[in-house]
Order: sequence, then structure tokens, then C-alpha cells
Amino acid sequence: MSASYTLEISTSSSIEQVTSQLFRSVIHTRNLPDADGAILIETSSFLAKVRKTEDLREAYSFPLGIQPTIDADFSSLAYDQEHPYGFESLLKVTVDWLSQTDDDAALIYDGVYILLMRKSGALIVNSDARVWTAEGLKLITLPHTIEYLLL
Repeated sequence: MSASYTLEISTSSSIEQVTSQLFRSVIHTRNLPDADGAILIETSSFLAKVRKTEDLREAYSFPLGIQPTIDADFSSLAYDQEHPYGFESLLKVTVDWLSQTDDDAALIYDGVYILLMRKSGALIVNSDARVWTAEGLKLITLPHTIEYLLL
């Protein structure tokens, strides 16, 4: 069973610019063709589909006050309790991207749990124990606060 994550981004950047920034630290990527204008990226740990947000009202982060213009959907290829490499890789990519931009964004797991969000420059990590492991929290290397976040 693969895990599903969505990074919703409020930005004036193009899909190509966001994709380039997101995956700049990933050594081995492969772009795949997509007919609907999205960019598909395959890495050794996950598949990603980066596209324009279709319906703002259906965005997970909209109730949080974030108005995403771009979605990056990630499906982990190597995830289970003993091998969380997909999640670790995805989190590293997200933190690296956050360090490059001031855009508002939210990282959401399975459309249910907010893992983290940045709004107006403040990075907030969800304090919900079901969301994070100690190892996962160590990967958040940017200044942040920890609060309970609920969709």
C-alpha cells in the first residue's frame, strides 16, 4: 500500500519553476509525459505529479486560509513501517523547497492530516502524535513552531 501526500502551494511561480525548485536536490529523477499539462516526476522513492490547482474550493488547505495555485501529489514507492524512505525523501524535498521560497504551502497526508504548513512566513508543524515520529521531526531543519493543526 502506498502513502499519499499533497503539497499545496500558493505561488506566482510557474509549474516548471516550482518543479525545478522542488526536485533540485534529488539526484535521479525522470520526467514522464502527461497529457493534461501536469509534470510527472519519478524518483527512486516516490512518484510526483505537479499541476495547477483545478478547483480552489476543493483544496485541502483552503479552510486554513491558503489559496493554492499549484498541487504536488506524491505517491510513495517504498513505504512501510520498516522502510519509510519515501516519506523521508518527500519531507527532505519539501523542507529544501521551503528554504528557497516564502510561498504559503501545506503538506497533507491522505487528505486528512496536515503535516506542516507555512502561512505568512510562519512554519507550523502539527503536534498530533499520529502524524510524526521522532525521526520525521528531526528532518524539519527550518525554524518552526509546533501546534495542533486540524483540517
